[in-house]
Amino acid sequence: MSFDLKSIQLFTRIAALGQIGAAGREFRLSPTSATQRIKALENVLGTRLLNRSTRSVSLTPDGEAFLRHATNIVASMDEAYSELSGEAEVSGTLRVTSSATFGRLYIMPHLRRFMDLHPKLELELNLSDTVLDMVEGGFDLALRIGVLRDSQLLAKKLAPCRRVLVASPCYLEKHLPISTPADLSVHECLVDGYKNSWRFRHPDGREENVRVSGRFKSNIGEAFSAAALDGFGVAALSLWHAHVALKQGALRVVLPEVELLPDWNIYAVQTSTGHTPARVRVFREFMEAELKLQQPIWEEALR
Repeated sequence: MSFDLKSIQLFTRIAALGQIGAAGREFRLSPTSATQRIKALENVLGTRLLNRSTRSVSLTPDGEAFLRHATNIVASMDEAYSELSGEAEVSGTLRVTSSATFGRLYIMPHLRRFMDLHPKLELELNLSDTVLDMVEGGFDLALRIGVLRDSQLLAKKLAPCRRVLVASPCYLEKHLPISTPADLSVHECLVDGYKNSWRFRHPDGREENVRVSGRFKSNIGEAFSAAALDGFGVAALSLWHAHVALKQGALRVVLPEVELLPDWNIYAVQTSTGHTPARVRVFREFMEAELKLQQPIWEEALR
């Protein structure tokens, strides 16, 4: 019995992406060639590893059992190669997705330095305000903000994502004072189209829900920020998004003594293959370090 390492590597990527074609492209294989390699691996093992359909594949019970061994094999071979060859540079193609605003402000400005650190690495960055399916999109890593839904994905918290209520000085001067969360019920509030309440935590730990409404609705923070700056009303923005306007005085914090719930965080999310490729690990660690440097800058806007 003999095993082809490339076929084992291919199998782990198919398991992660859920698609033979997408995994094959990473190895510069056509869908037909990738399928033939998996069939050859199944013949050696004497069992079927994948359930195939016209659009996707899934693991059989034997495939799930073999995946645990395959990920260990791939990880061990990667480590052995790096140690014996002295190879310190990360290579391959890294596919990352993030929200458009966060990516523009906090990924793009640092990419030149990251790419210089890893000259053999290719990076594909997809910026979208739609939460994309990682498996269907073939992504290695996603940077996501908010509260994560239960899933089979692995998540690492990179930084907290404090949110604040903000409004422009002109809006606040023309409308009734906002002294308590309940006062928001008579104000123009910039909300997601499907949400009609904000939840707060008071300094004593008490929580409060307030029904809010407004004439302007959107689904992305960029629109809320622009609308708040133009005096449309009160918006709930992440501090990383609002801190420049706050420091410049273009926006003011509303109700600074209460916290918006639920608590949000910034996460690096990856598929749960049991092994983190070096290209994913170095980018995740790079972004975590950059966000730690940014947090004090964000918080300065509240001082």
